[in-house]
Order: sequence, then structure tokens, then C-alpha cells
Amino acid sequence: GSVIWAIVQGVVCGIITTGDPHYIAHRQNMDSLNFLMRDMEIDDKLKMRVREYFRQTGALGKRQSYKELVSLLSPELAVDVHMKMGAWIVSCVPWMEQLYAANEHAFLRELFIRMDRISFAVRERLSADRLNVLNQGVIALQGQILTAAEGVIWGDILISASALRDETAARALTYVEVTPLTRRSLDEVIEHYPSARALVRRSALLEAMRKATDLISRVMKAKKDKEQADKSNADAGSANHPGGGKKALSSGS
Repeated sequence: GSVIWAIVQGVVCGIITTGDPHYIAHRQNMDSLNFLMRDMEIDDKLKMRVREYFRQTGALGKRQSYKELVSLLSPELAVDVHMKMGAWIVSCVPWMEQLYAANEHAFLRELFIRMDRISFAVRERLSADRLNVLNQGVIALQGQILTAAEGVIWGDILISASALRDETAARALTYVEVTPLTRRSLDEVIEHYPSARALVRRSALLEAMRKATDLISRVMKAKKDKEQADKSNADAGSANHPGGGKKALSSGS
């Protein structure tokens, strides 16, 4: 009986230690963080924020390991799997949709390899100096409350002119996960794919023209509004001082 019990214990321990290595690593890191916060005498409010953030990153480590797993596949299988994994990103980014329709799958795969999923805590600022695809959570952007289900992206990496770039940062309203792509990563990949480079440049040109048109429209509208405001102020001044000019001439004579 004792031998059988020992065997059962060994099997259970084996399952526990090898069943979900990411979960085990996450729990160990949580224990280490708790020790760190006690040792450094972190205040209770900050402890709560750290624990809440770290608790929600449980699945993030597993997702970040997908890239390494896919690298174990054959080249053709790896491309197919990467395209399935990146389908959400493609659906959110118009110029990537065009590349997908043009069968530039190898190019897109190289981009996906350079796009690591990252996370942010509540109230943190999410920069617009890169292309961001919202995967999870809720953000505030340009006065709007947006969720991942809406296919949210922000950050211009195709346009070089700073006057045309939208550099409005987002703010995390909940725990948030995004998949970013930097301009540097795009440039590193695109030089090896001439046909994809032509499509991306065309998309960049069209986007720049659209934003330039919007900018000109806003400037013209602001100018027109100012002229109307100046005219209204002048009319109001004349109404408040009727005959003011004649009185001045009469007194002068």
C-alpha cells in the first residue's frame, strides 16, 4: 500500500511541476514580487496596483512564447501559422489588408515576428510613436472610449512629415494589451521585399494626401471662423456706438 501511495504521489507531483510551466513561473514570480515589496517596505496602495497588474498578466507570458514555438515548425507551416495568428492585426490595419490581398504573406510574417505583445496598467500612457493594435482592454483616445472589439489602432509609422502625423497618445482605462510595430522594424523588413515596399509607399502617399487635405480644410475653416468672429465683433461695436463717427467730426469742427 505504501509503495502504491508513493507512486501516486510521484505522479501527482510530476503533473504539478510539468503541467503548466508558464503558470508555475507566474506564481513563482508573484511570490518573488511579494517578497520584494515586503523587503522594500512598499506602501499598501502601490502593492495593490502591482498585484492587480501582475495577476492580469497570467496569460501574457504564454502568448509571448508562441513565437518561439512557431520557430520549431517548417518554413511553410510557420508562415501559415503566423498568418492565422496575425489575422486580427491584418483586419485592423488597412495597409496590411492590402498586402495580404496581394499575397505578401512572407513580408507580413517578418513583421509579425517583430511585433511583441506588451501590457499596460490602468491609467498608463500609451505612446503614439509606433503603430499600436489594441488586443485587450479599454482605452481613452481623442476624447473617445474604445475597446479592443472595435479594431482600434493608433500611431503613424508610414508618414514622415511631423505636421501630418497624429501623435495623440492613448490612456489605459483598464489593464491593456497591445501589439506594436515600430518604424525601424518596418524599415528593416521592407528593404528585402521590393513589391511590398511599392505597396506600402503607395499607402503612405495616399495617407499623406488624405491628412494634408484634412489639415488644409481645418486651417481654412479656422480662418473663416476667425473672419466671421471679427466681423461679428465689429458689427456689435457699431451697434453699441451709433453715430459715434459723426459726433467725433462735429466736435472736431
